[in-house]
Amino acid sequence: TGEPSTAGWASDGRLTPHARVAQTDEPASGSGSASQDRLALGPTHWLTDAHITADYGLLGQELQGRSPDLAARTRLVDPLISYQLRLIPERDALGEFQRIVHNQNEEDTADFLFL
Repeated sequence: TGEPSTAGWASDGRLTPHARVAQTDEPASGSGSASQDRLALGPTHWLTDAHITADYGLLGQELQGRSPDLAARTRLVDPLISYQLRLIPERDALGEFQRIVHNQNEEDTADFLFL
């Protein structure tokens, strides 16, 4: 339809798109719907790290509300960290990866990882 949109979880666990209101020209501030609308993509907009970070934040909140146990076992990695992992030598990437999934006691806590 060319309208900006986001997605959310349906009651059966599938990811479904939601229509969004048109993008506003007002500056984004706070964590309300105005800042979410500001990051909504139109048909000619580029997806940026800010969009991914905002979506990960919303996904994390929704996941925490629906399934705290699953949320505790899931890591949503910042896009900048994901990008840096691609650029560093493989021998260094393993150490960085382990820092993402291990807690302070060196225990693997992430069953699900989104890069």
